[in-house]
Amino acid sequence: MKILVIGGIAKSLINFRGDLLNDMLHKGHEVHTAAGETSEEDKINLLALGVEHHALDLSRASINIILDTKLLISIWKLCREIRPDFVFCYTIKPATIGVISSWLAGANRISVMITGLGYAFENNNSIIRNIVAILYKISLSRCSVIIFQNKDDQEYFRNRHILSKSSDARLINGSGVNTDYFAYSAPRKHPVSFLMICRLLWTKGVKEFVSAAREVREVYPEALFYLIGDVDSNPNSIPIKQIEIWNKEGLVRYLGYKKDVRPWIRDCSAYVLPSYSEGLPRTILEAMSVGRPIITTDVPGCRDTIEFDPTSPGSEIIEYKNNKIKKGSNGLLVPARNPDALAAAIFYLIENPDERNRMGLRSREIAYSKFDVRKINAKMREYLGY
Repeated sequence: MKILVIGGIAKSLINFRGDLLNDMLHKGHEVHTAAGETSEEDKINLLALGVEHHALDLSRASINIILDTKLLISIWKLCREIRPDFVFCYTIKPATIGVISSWLAGANRISVMITGLGYAFENNNSIIRNIVAILYKISLSRCSVIIFQNKDDQEYFRNRHILSKSSDARLINGSGVNTDYFAYSAPRKHPVSFLMICRLLWTKGVKEFVSAAREVREVYPEALFYLIGDVDSNPNSIPIKQIEIWNKEGLVRYLGYKKDVRPWIRDCSAYVLPSYSEGLPRTILEAMSVGRPIITTDVPGCRDTIEFDPTSPGSEIIEYKNNKIKKGSNGLLVPARNPDALAAAIFYLIENPDERNRMGLRSREIAYSKFDVRKINAKMREYLGY
């Protein structure tokens, strides 16, 4: 079988779809990839993986009729050249323009994975939101299977009638995590440290992380806060000058982009991601696999990484430092856009080291039993039929 995988940026094909691409290759399929923002290093890495990569002129940051029409034509030409038996798309433009292009080119089977609502649905611009909703409605009607990473996004698409009742929609536990590569290690105990890894976007909750760090360090000045991430072309991107200001203040230590984040996950006491919305965040799964307690927000995608007792709903709510927090078996949930609640959750883990250790061990167990990439890829093979 000849498979074409279309993503937003080439780096994500390696970092987030590498295991899936390997699985496809090991099944004997000829695999092609296509994405924007392709560097020479990306080309080398994808070639080493065994796939044939095609760079696209794909602008993720805006809707531009001329550029997006060019993108549609370029993907159409690519599909006519490759003649794939199966096309798999993820992120907004591949899942809309990429699907429509592939369908126009005569692709027999097309599937998409919704990896989160994204900037188009999270901002206040109703025009952009409606345009993207229409594009999704058109493209998803051409798909054989639509995979969601959390039930909240699936319900959102259903309620807005973007997804038809007849569509074959499936749920999967994110992209999975390689639990061998992200092996367990004992957490740092002294000084206690908190790590956040993300694209440098306001909607990832970076500002809340910094504000919480400021509040916590007034009481525990020895506590460490690390931020790893790369600048992004997204309109929601945080100016690097602002990151440098926070870094100079000593509130957080900005480490830049790291190709291999394992040493920093191993060196932290807990992992924090106060995002406003996600598909199902891969960085949380990586931290869970290493055995770290999680602090994240009670929003789609993020909440799916924290385990609660289904037989005792509501019992998980605790009050700490005048803030209500949901305590699960492997971490804590706080409201989004609430730095005080985030600080309270960090205080809780600092002041309850036994709880911190217990949660970290349970994180590892959940990562292995529920999110291991081999189980996720087995489901992907079942759903996609490759």
